[in-house]
Amino acid sequence: MKRKRAQNRADRCTSKRVRYDANAELHLTAPLLRQYYPNVTTLRQYLASRLSKASRKRRKRLLRLSGQDSQDSEPGDDALAKLLDTTLVGAFNHVGEAVDETIARDISIFTQQISDSTTEISPTQGALKQSEIVDFVIWLLFRRTPAIRRPTHLLCHGFSRTSMVGNGDDLETIPNVPGVATAGRNEHIQILKGPQWSSLPAVVGSGAERILSNMLVDCGIFAPIEDSSNLNQICGVPMSELKTLRQSDDHHTEQAAKIPAARSPSNPAAMHCGLSDIRFVRHRMLYARPTLTSKGRARFGLGHGHVLNRLSDTSNASETVHITKYVFPKQFDLHNVFTSQVDPKDTAQPFMDYSNREYEFNRLERRYQAKHGGELVSSFRSKPSHLPRRLRGHIFELLRRLRHRHHRCPYHALLQHHCPPRSCKGSTAMASSATEVSAYCRAVLKELLPSELWGTGEVMLHNRRHILASADKFIRLRRYESM
Repeated sequence: MKRKRAQNRADRCTSKRVRYDANAELHLTAPLLRQYYPNVTTLRQYLASRLSKASRKRRKRLLRLSGQDSQDSEPGDDALAKLLDTTLVGAFNHVGEAVDETIARDISIFTQQISDSTTEISPTQGALKQSEIVDFVIWLLFRRTPAIRRPTHLLCHGFSRTSMVGNGDDLETIPNVPGVATAGRNEHIQILKGPQWSSLPAVVGSGAERILSNMLVDCGIFAPIEDSSNLNQICGVPMSELKTLRQSDDHHTEQAAKIPAARSPSNPAAMHCGLSDIRFVRHRMLYARPTLTSKGRARFGLGHGHVLNRLSDTSNASETVHITKYVFPKQFDLHNVFTSQVDPKDTAQPFMDYSNREYEFNRLERRYQAKHGGELVSSFRSKPSHLPRRLRGHIFELLRRLRHRHHRCPYHALLQHHCPPRSCKGSTAMASSATEVSAYCRAVLKELLPSELWGTGEVMLHNRRHILASADKFIRLRRYESM
């Protein structure tokens, strides 16, 4: 019998065929990401799954790339292998051939629009470098978003359309992104244009511009933070703008069954917003035009249309009941940010404007009167006895004291103390710093809110410290950031 030739163990390992398993267990687990993305894989696995079936050599090279104990390894392979294995990609749907054709057509349009500019494109039509792919993604996101809106994508933060240049914003046009201007530096773009990411097109090979463009546009990319188990999102729609998969499935089920969601909070199954879904629209609060007095000067404190200024009789209990409906609308089955849906016919914003709710109160009064046979109901807004039980007693007294403290609060004096006026040339030098504005707002909160509202003992100190720190952070955020 012919004996088999002895083989070296190393030769047997290298000659073994490498197969890619799309369902392989991840080295890095992120349970939180799986609540928002159906597919969460490493960057290496995502790129390998996007290669065509005929690209066996490229897939094998991508899966074997390690930079360790390899004769063909290059100096930068270690950092590239770490990037491929530690970066997580959250994807929603499988990318079909139609999507690839659309991306290829958009790349052709993009290269034609900047062909006459000073920017140089790669010699091969459609073969873009990593920095050009990032610029193309920014251009494509603005192209797909209506003109009246701004893309929520992380790569578009700090960018605006060139039509906004000259409207008072300090914007600078970008020669390599047609129709887009920048107002500052975007750290996410700097990371994606770095040396490690710049080597990805060469590793992916043919069709890299389509694969990477689809990934940057539709997927969420998360990079690990050094010396920590946390992740930093560097690309995609912010997770604060996304819904969990369970919420999304419930919404699609309701749409398919054609069951209209109730707007009343009495049906909490229709819609329930978590704390991360509720955001303060910061740029509308701090960058809006000031409220003017009858003499044309800026009004300090709350506007004259605010409910605390419209109802000035602090001894009137019915007015305190009326203010209670503004503070606790959910307890009165009124429209609120927790369980109510926003009608697009009323506003284009994600939340309603609750500064004046008198029309809503009158509508509920008429509905209540029609339900009780036309009986005149004045108790809807006048009698404290019709308050919900949980709002009676101590809470009602706290709101009465808050009204009293509001009318005693020296808004103008606090402003002169923390933000003193300056006499200098130029309007820019007269602006108050973020530190001064933060000190003024925190002083107003201390003067306005009763101490019992924070709690008692150590809990009071913790709550007050936390709220004041959050107010300081809110003021120091950038223009279009929110909390």
